[in-house]
Amino acid sequence: MHAVAWFLGGKATTCGPTEEGVTLDGGTAAGFPFAAASLESCCATCRASPECGAFSFVGFKNFPSGICNMRKDGWVRVPDPFERPDNLLPTYSVVLSSTQPSTVVDFAARQGDDLMLRCGSGTIQQVTGADYGTFSVEDCWASGVTKLNSTCAGKGLTTCGPIPCSAATFGEPCAEGGKHCYVQFE
Repeated sequence: MHAVAWFLGGKATTCGPTEEGVTLDGGTAAGFPFAAASLESCCATCRASPECGAFSFVGFKNFPSGICNMRKDGWVRVPDPFERPDNLLPTYSVVLSSTQPSTVVDFAARQGDDLMLRCGSGTIQQVTGADYGTFSVEDCWASGVTKLNSTCAGKGLTTCGPIPCSAATFGEPCAEGGKHCYVQFE
């Protein structure tokens, strides 16, 4: 059997295509996060584990290894934080072809940009999270769950938007700039 290297987003693995700037989070963990020498070594460990269906790997600048975080099932795709520490490289995530994500879909945008909610299959049933704010100030978050549910959920829509990532949509949580929107739906 020959290993096939997949290449996407600037990195190749024998596990499948990579998604740059995305962390797979939530659901059931397949062990604890651990130090891995490379994206490919994280891939090899995941493939060798019957519990692993997907993984995320983040490397460090000027350091020979990174962190491998394996997921079993029920995970969601979460964009890398916009305010990234200088010592971290982009996160790369890989989903093995035998697994599927949670039915929850995640979207993120910067203040002033628009969100377009899209289902891979089916329709938007419920918005489970809709937050607008910044991590740079404690308690600087506003929720738009009620508004987005009334706009997008339960109407048989496969897409909804554009939704402005702004105080007009979510409410103004604080005076700080540089806010972001995070929306989850199923």
